Amino acid sequence: GSASPDRDALMDVVVRESDRLNSIISDFLAYARPQPENIPIKVSKVDAGEAVNDCLALMKHDPAVREEHVFKFTNPNPPVIVETDEVHIKQVIWNLLRNSIHAMPEGGTLSVTLDEPNPGFARMVFTDNGCGIDRAGLKNLYEPFQSGAHGTGLGLSIVHRIVTEGGGR
Repeated sequence: GSASPDRDALMDVVVRESDRLNSIISDFLAYARPQPENIPIKVSKVDAGEAVNDCLALMKHDPAVREEHVFKFTNPNPPVIVETDEVHIKQVIWNLLRNSIHAMPEGGTLSVTLDEPNPGFARMVFTDNGCGIDRAGLKNLYEPFQSGAHGTGLGLSIVHRIVTEGGGR
């Protein structure tokens, strides 16, 4: 009878909540992990454009992404190569993409530009036509647990930490 649809609906909720809790725990661990000096990060030459493409390919399959979301990115030629930890740069890109999608729940345009304005200096710019951040939010932008409508409030804290630890701004 009606037990099966109820059970299916309940299972959907359980899976969704499990994914949400996993995301919260992952964000917290990424933010709280200690940085012992004796464990080197894996620095290598990373094609930043390929890192963006990889993250965009994953983001397009995220449940928050709708048909009304438009992604714009052109891989620069020549490629922008950065010496960094590939896992870290992808974490930065992923967190910024996720923030843009959450700022545009009904859809919109998300553009990423990547260039090398000076030798040895890579610049990534993420723009969207989402709701934006109010003045009060800007003041504490990189503080942990400063969340907008979604998420743990750790995404930009993690971005800030990875970028500054890598000597960037």
